[in-house]
Amino acid sequence: MSEPVISKKCGHSFEESAILSWLRSKNFCPKCHENLQRSDLVKNYSLKNAIEYMRKQEKQKGNE
Repeated sequence: MSEPVISKKCGHSFEESAILSWLRSKNFCPKCHENLQRSDLVKNYSLKNAIEYMRKQEKQKGNE
């Protein structure tokens, strides 16, 4: 996951490109079926930072 977003309605996180593709043909969350629109999505900076941290940790382990 490189660009995580989170639903303001239900709190589920998704890869931005994947959920935008989903929302082109559906208007609900694929996890809980809550009504969902593009405007309900915001960047999930906490998740993005956690992913980047984990990747750095894995890279450092590989260099030891």
